[in-house]
Amino acid sequence: HRMLYGSLGVFFDLPEIEVERLYWDTALEFAPEPGVAAALEAVKETGVTMGVISNTSFSGKVLEHELAKHGLLDYFDFLVSTADYGLRKPHSQIFRVGMQKAAVAPERAWYVGNSLQYDVNGALGVGLTPVWYNRVGQEGEVPQEALTISHWDDFPPILYEALETQ
Repeated sequence: HRMLYGSLGVFFDLPEIEVERLYWDTALEFAPEPGVAAALEAVKETGVTMGVISNTSFSGKVLEHELAKHGLLDYFDFLVSTADYGLRKPHSQIFRVGMQKAAVAPERAWYVGNSLQYDVNGALGVGLTPVWYNRVGQEGEVPQEALTISHWDDFPPILYEALETQ
């Protein structure tokens, strides 16, 4: 946003993060998907570290703001916005940043995402177990190593099963 506004000769008397947050709040509207809070609560109860790696042009501070508005921020131990790093999924380095923040080896981590190309293939590229959140029934060749869910209610049971077998 700084590049866009600056290139147009537009400058603000507010801090950059405040301009970004104002834009977000007035131009975009989000609501949690059904079942996501219950799924996050179930995962949190297991003690598993949870984080966010998001392909977005907005800073992590703005994403934190949005999650906090919906009472979801406290579920996450870290948040990585690709805008803060200049890399986008499926680039392996953005997943490595997340693994470093989670302090977990990739072979012991899962990555849940809604894109085969960016999330599933990106996660596989660094040794994570991908979980494809395919809520709209997209078509695509799902790698054998990937798990698939179509509703957030589907996630806790597969996590519990995996934890029991460890």
